[in-house]
Amino acid sequence: MLLDEFYKITDNRIENEKHIYSIQLNSKHAIYHGHFPNIPVVPGVCMIELVKEVAEKEKMGKTMLQKASNIKFLSIIDPNAHSCIFLELQFQQSTTNEFSVSAKLYKAEIIFLK
Repeated sequence: MLLDEFYKITDNRIENEKHIYSIQLNSKHAIYHGHFPNIPVVPGVCMIELVKEVAEKEKMGKTMLQKASNIKFLSIIDPNAHSCIFLELQFQQSTTNEFSVSAKLYKAEIIFLK
């Protein structure tokens, strides 16, 4: 779990059925010592985990990623330059126990993940 150590949720709101979260990244986290020293970059797997954890928090339960299609990593996240980013989630209920989520990590006009 990355919440509270790697990132914190500082705010959240709903706009037009989109859940928008302000995320504060911890630029001092140990993961950046290996990814990469002196040039920190948020690993793609951490971006996916962040989306999953926030979706779980929103849906109030443990989730399992069954399928991930059309994930696009569009820009790198340097935690020193972009310590505060936004996560936008939009949910669609598929069945009683399943839902799909569309996600976007961004800061202003820069889209990191979609």
